[in-house]
Amino acid sequence: MDSFLFREAKWKVSFNNDFLKSMSRVKNAETCKQVLTLLENLANGWRQSHMKENLFFYRGTSSQLLEQYKVNGLLNLVWTVDILKENSCYIQILKVWNILPLSEIPRVTNHLDVLFENYTVDKMNQCKYKSLNGSLVVPMRWSIYLRSCPEADPLLSLSKPLASLSLRDDSESSSTTYINNSTMGRGVVRKWLRKLPNDSAKLHEVKTQWEVLVIDEAAQLEECESTIPLQLPGHRLAILIGDEQQLPAMVKSKILDGPNVKERRHERSFLQENMFSSYIFINVAHGKEEFDNSHSLKNMVEVAVASEIVASLSKESVCTKKVKVGIISPYRAQVYAIGEKGGEEDVIIVSTVRCNMNGVVGFLKNHQRANVALTRARHCLWILGNEATLIKRCTIWKDLVIDAKKRGCFYNADEDKSFA
Repeated sequence: MDSFLFREAKWKVSFNNDFLKSMSRVKNAETCKQVLTLLENLANGWRQSHMKENLFFYRGTSSQLLEQYKVNGLLNLVWTVDILKENSCYIQILKVWNILPLSEIPRVTNHLDVLFENYTVDKMNQCKYKSLNGSLVVPMRWSIYLRSCPEADPLLSLSKPLASLSLRDDSESSSTTYINNSTMGRGVVRKWLRKLPNDSAKLHEVKTQWEVLVIDEAAQLEECESTIPLQLPGHRLAILIGDEQQLPAMVKSKILDGPNVKERRHERSFLQENMFSSYIFINVAHGKEEFDNSHSLKNMVEVAVASEIVASLSKESVCTKKVKVGIISPYRAQVYAIGEKGGEEDVIIVSTVRCNMNGVVGFLKNHQRANVALTRARHCLWILGNEATLIKRCTIWKDLVIDAKKRGCFYNADEDKSFA
């Protein structure tokens, strides 16, 4: 629940139930007074110098956000900056998790590690973003349309026109719309009577710059045509309006498969073993995920398996045609440990890294990230992962492992002699 004690303060404060329960057990009136004073100071933007903090040192995901202040020499107030959605904005708030002795903090950090694993990179960056007003920290507020850019909401501070474009190839023409900042709250707009070309391919002729682009009937556009207005200079926000349940885009020309799709030349084998077909999942059962110095995860057993595969491919390519190999991992530490990066190559090895008893996969469960990783290979896609971790929760990776087993593409690394 939000704090009702500091309504006039700069920061909104949210209390976790564990904190409320812990406070109910504090009987010392002086300690309670110190806690309230500390919370009021934090809500008003005061922050303690890290030089004065007596922190419990750990290296989990939550360490990037967690703050710990001592109270009365015995207890520790544990809090973070969190993100709250409020109407059409995201705002930074203070989240107070608990107040407890130093010896009990590991229990809290383990719980928060699991929680913060589900935060996207953008959300973590938003939580860590700090804005100062003199010596005080002030909360940031920004539009939901600019989640990765914690700045002032562009819709509230437009100094340039907002372009409203109907990109349909018909006789209709579009108009450029200005927003009057002083009356925008009452929905008052005024039209600028300049007509734009009907054909979106001619939009490069328009010299005016806009900060916001609105595309009407977006569901009826071909994807390639929708990229044309996105190349207009100056705009910071694009809004696509349409109904995907209505008529789709009409394509007059016939789309044909290319020769490399009709033929089966794309199916190639680069290693002699039957295991290495065009698509496989290799179960690395005895891996271990660990943090590096920058709090990024790596799995050295998967590094060893990937390195062995690359070495085998290198030996084979001496006698045959040279093969291009790329290794993809969602974690920077794993990429550094392997020493390879992957774009679009003949063979792509995906190292998923995650290996834990709880089945936590973090942002691996993001479908867009998975799609990027799984579509880079020209001929062979080989995935390294821990089966037990990936199937524990309902994510795209559970479906992938089950599908690999059904298709006979699932192998155990410890059953191959070269990986022993």
